[in-house]
Amino acid sequence: MYKDFGSKGEVCLGSNVCDSKPVVIYRDTSAAQSLMLPGVVRLDAVSTEASVLVQAIDPFKDELAKFEKIAKDNEKKWQNVKFDFQATTIEEYLEKEKNTMFGLIVVSHSAYHFNDIEGTLAQLYNDKLIKGGIFFTKMVSGAWEKILQKVGEYYYDPKLHFLGSETLTDILRSQIPDIKLEIVRKDNLLNVTECFDEKSEEGGLILDGLTQVYNFRNFCKPGIKKTLMEYFENELCNKEGDTFLFNAGEEYLIAFRP
Repeated sequence: MYKDFGSKGEVCLGSNVCDSKPVVIYRDTSAAQSLMLPGVVRLDAVSTEASVLVQAIDPFKDELAKFEKIAKDNEKKWQNVKFDFQATTIEEYLEKEKNTMFGLIVVSHSAYHFNDIEGTLAQLYNDKLIKGGIFFTKMVSGAWEKILQKVGEYYYDPKLHFLGSETLTDILRSQIPDIKLEIVRKDNLLNVTECFDEKSEEGGLILDGLTQVYNFRNFCKPGIKKTLMEYFENELCNKEGDTFLFNAGEEYLIAFRP
């Protein structure tokens, strides 16, 4: 019924935790290709004296295989980094790895799929992150989060939560009262004019991605689709001439555990 259309992301090591283990919980497939933000280094910058293990967790084997290929293609650059790929859910992983601690935890476009978002995020931060470690999440934000929330008013998917960075920020602050978050916003202005042309295949694919509803145009009941499209056009898009623009932004939430 639904299909994940997560945007591309990166897997990085914090420059002050290069001698400890990072864990990566991800739904992205272009791992460790570029800098995410100041103070976070690329895997090929890991010191030769460091011993680093990256554990990548994703229940979808095909997605994990893409990450494995990237690691293999870059093994010379990342010669001081070892990878452990685990095709499992985060809940299953946490159940079996009860004593493992990490210097960096990256949750990149994956919290949408956690069974228990509140409990899992709290466990990752409180039980799995060392003191001085970095907790990093990456989620959709702004208009993109709003369209997901609107879709969530009409549809339920047990494997997907229709939320974004604002909701995740509230969850983190509620579950971890002493957490201090730095929020970095990344805007991405998208031309969505084709979404309003029912005959446009490109527009249909864009709508699938933004709403996280596979085959959105045909799947939605006419009345619900009309409501969602009017909200999309009138509340979330900026019109410049004949062009509709939508800010498909993301936010990085970063916390250092004291």
